[in-house]
Amino acid sequence: MTRHYNPIPILTEAQRLALISKIDRSGKHPDDCWQWMGTISPNGYGKARVWDSTAKVMVTTSAHRLVWAVFQSPPPTDKDVDHRCGNRLCCRPSHLRLLSHVDNIMASTGITARNAQATECLNGHTLLVGHPNVRVTVDAKGNESRVCRACTNERMRRYRNGTSKPVVVSYVGMGSGANNREKTHCARGHEFNEENTRTRVTARGQHRQCRICVRLNRRVARQVRNAKAAS
Repeated sequence: MTRHYNPIPILTEAQRLALISKIDRSGKHPDDCWQWMGTISPNGYGKARVWDSTAKVMVTTSAHRLVWAVFQSPPPTDKDVDHRCGNRLCCRPSHLRLLSHVDNIMASTGITARNAQATECLNGHTLLVGHPNVRVTVDAKGNESRVCRACTNERMRRYRNGTSKPVVVSYVGMGSGANNREKTHCARGHEFNEENTRTRVTARGQHRQCRICVRLNRRVARQVRNAKAAS
């Protein structure tokens, strides 16, 4: 899995000075972060726009990639500039490093990195690659996921026997299921507390539903049916 970035344009001296002027380097300690004081993107990284005199276009890129280009050299388009310190707004060159996209993800504390480090599925079965219980699948983008054979077999056995509540099938990969399990509110902002949470069991596993949203959706569906019947 490789991510490609737009190449960093060659900066003039005026552009370099303008970039550096947006960095707060007034830390009290020698190794303090250099905080970006310019525009911040929705994902929390510094963002900057510079004029590419060669292509005659305005280029928008990450501030820390520009800083790497100024203090080191233009970063390769297939490499991430990672923050060693974990501060997304830090622009101190000694706090930055070049990593592949995969290594950058694995060095983080995100859900993908935690899943990759998991040794057991949700039901306690081993997920060590090479074990007979583990099946490795690859999606259209080349992302690998580990599937627990024991959970899959149990699900199919219960399905054949007509059991109403199958076990949760454990997939460990880059899907959205793990992210959804960590959410504390639904898409409309209602809290997933004990009173408002409904658990729905399907052939693919267990899913949380917001009771308020379920009632709202049913009400809208009734209104649509009544409108159609009246017409």
